[in-house]
Amino acid sequence: MEYTFKSDAIIRRSVRTIFLVSAISLFTLQIVDYLNFGVDDVFISMRVAENAADGKGLVLNTGENVEGYSNPLWVLLLSAGALLGLGNTHSELRLLWFAKGMSLFFGIGVLAILFRIAANYERGKESVIPLRYLVLLVATSCGPFVLWCCGGLESLITAFFLSLSILLFQTIWERKSNGQPVPQAIFIVFSLVLALAALTRPEPLLHALSAIGFIMYTLRSSITKREARFVILPFIIVYSIFILWRYLTYEDLLPNTFYAKTGGGLKSYLMSMKYILGGVCMVGGPLILAVPFIQRTRSSVLLHYCMVLVGASFVFMLYSGGDWMAGYRFFIPIAPIFFLAISVGISGMVDSLYSNASRKTILGRSRFLLFVLFLSFSTAFAGRILIRGQIQTMSPGFSSHSGHSSPWNYEVGAWIHNHANKSGIIATGEVGLIGYLNPSMRIIDLFGLADKHIARNLKHAVSADAEYVLDQKPDYIVLPSGDAQSVVLSFSRPTLSYYSAIANDKNFRSNYHIEKRFISLDLFTQNK
Repeated sequence: MEYTFKSDAIIRRSVRTIFLVSAISLFTLQIVDYLNFGVDDVFISMRVAENAADGKGLVLNTGENVEGYSNPLWVLLLSAGALLGLGNTHSELRLLWFAKGMSLFFGIGVLAILFRIAANYERGKESVIPLRYLVLLVATSCGPFVLWCCGGLESLITAFFLSLSILLFQTIWERKSNGQPVPQAIFIVFSLVLALAALTRPEPLLHALSAIGFIMYTLRSSITKREARFVILPFIIVYSIFILWRYLTYEDLLPNTFYAKTGGGLKSYLMSMKYILGGVCMVGGPLILAVPFIQRTRSSVLLHYCMVLVGASFVFMLYSGGDWMAGYRFFIPIAPIFFLAISVGISGMVDSLYSNASRKTILGRSRFLLFVLFLSFSTAFAGRILIRGQIQTMSPGFSSHSGHSSPWNYEVGAWIHNHANKSGIIATGEVGLIGYLNPSMRIIDLFGLADKHIARNLKHAVSADAEYVLDQKPDYIVLPSGDAQSVVLSFSRPTLSYYSAIANDKNFRSNYHIEKRFISLDLFTQNK
């Protein structure tokens, strides 16, 4: 059956409908499947948020001014939820569902922004595949992206602000290219969006500085001094106020998590490269092979802006050594860029294949569209297999609704809550859920996120100081048991592990005994 103008219109309408229905179906099915995803760090943010809502400050332990979180804007958002009555005192995990709902909200916001960016990108072009619907299909076929829409952490709000900056840059660039005036408000909003992004996580500061530098260089011949000030000053004002507040509150210019999480050395850089390569494959999937088919147009400057943001993320990943969490969390803020590049590449590939009028047949186009659909669904389900291999404790949302994938941490935290002195001390590396279920107990964080002494020991490769922990006479010490400890040590630096240092300390062995064994954790208490 030969190609005609009428059949082309039919194909376009059919493709839009098929892609939209497929994207909604993929997104919905995966959201339900990943409903119970939630790492321990979510509860760190929740405990800090509840302390802030109670007037105790943005701290993990009352009276200890340590910035033991790395997502200030997200914590403030959760604090608002706690103020609305969603805190631990009203319902054990209600704030968790609020956090997950906010992740989903910003995830849908990312999809909406991508739709708009793609619609602007293809404006005035006659493509076989409508780019704005294709990008939705590509995004929803990415398992890690949908997974973190259920995560309850800040990844999606960061992705939202970075995606919004791409849309604003696109608007500015198109108006400047066409000789049209750009409202000053757009420059101001662009700067403020980057400032807000920089308050969600550590690395968006690199994104913001790179983005501002890129727009100033790209528009160097057309941007006015007034417009340049509107790009730079709002960001500087907002972020300077934040840095001043941080220093006055915590007496440090960097968050405590910087010292606890960043290492260095050849091994760290090799692990970073492994993480980066794995993330590209996991987030992009086989569809990443379409990127080389991107066609050079006037809109290519937009993709150059996107690549600058990707480069900033890679610099951060290289320095930080990657991340232990499932679903390549560090890639989620820049995942929308992958989706956009892949979609533009697929669109270019299809246009190249069918540029010859003699090959424009409904059958030929249908075959290729079916191939795209098949590959998208295959990517989604392959991602599901890999994700479930990483998180074997996550039950499907079809069968239960715990909201998290840390059943053993929950058991330990609940046992302490039911049996412990509410003003006691817990020493553990699993401070999230255990600490959240025991809000009035002080937490000694063996990973150093909320402890300056331990964090700086880790940063400077100083051997683990077991005496520092034991001298504080914790009522409970939670350590990994058996094979679980060897797994933890394989992801960290064994010589610096507080787990092994405490377990092998003679004072610990003489003054503590196992109170209760759980599947992967041992709970120790002081001898009477």
